[in-house]
Formats: sequence, C-alpha cells, structure tokens
Amino acid sequence: MWKPRGEDRRKDTRQERHEVLMWEANLAFERGDLDTAEELTAAAQKALEGEERRSGRDRRK
Repeated sequence: MWKPRGEDRRKDTRQERHEVLMWEANLAFERGDLDTAEELTAAAQKALEGEERRSGRDRRK
C-alpha cells in the first residue's frame, strides 16, 4: 500500500500511536490497573496534542 511522505506520514504515525496507547489503556482499565490506565491515557492525549502543535492548529501563544 502506498504511504504518503513527509508531514502526512508523520501525522498517520502519531494517530496510530494514539490509537495503540488508548487500546493499551483500555486493557489496563479492564484489569483494574487504574494508575497505568491513567498514564497511558495521558500519553495518548499528549500524542494528539503534539500532532496539533506540529500541524499549526494550536496557536494560542
């Protein structure tokens, strides 16, 4: 399958990372490991925020 180059590919990679982290957080939550689930959810959110910052969507400063 063809993969885009440059920024488009990095965006896909960040989205995939976010999805994997959320999946792992859900598994940790189901096991009852709430601390790990919270850490993974925070990391997933940070991955998406990084995407917004790099793409220029977050221009608050």
